Amino acid sequence: MSEDLSGARKVLVVDDSPLAADALALLFRVDGRFEVIGPARSIEEASEFADQADAVVLDLNLREASGPVVVQKMMEFTDAPIIVHTADCNLMPEPPEEGVAATVLKGDNDALLEVLTHLTGG
Repeated sequence: MSEDLSGARKVLVVDDSPLAADALALLFRVDGRFEVIGPARSIEEASEFADQADAVVLDLNLREASGPVVVQKMMEFTDAPIIVHTADCNLMPEPPEEGVAATVLKGDNDALLEVLTHLTGG
């Protein structure tokens, strides 16, 4: 796992909504245990940061694709745990779907922080 001098775990946020990505960045900054890398608005952008990530928070409804296709594309660039983060309950895959370490509904910040802590030791 990557670790900077402050000990913060690096989380790659992949969400095509600037509002959602900024909200996650603020959540992680206030929490203090996680550093956001990116955020990326697409899988292509995410590929530039993926090798630095301790975990990936991935929206499943991107402009380029949605559902399991998004997870499969992200897995091409990282071995880090992927946390599916979506507002659409119908798109939420359940682990152990290949590549999905956890699923968290958008807005459940406590669950997201708990899952990240568990997966990264943060």
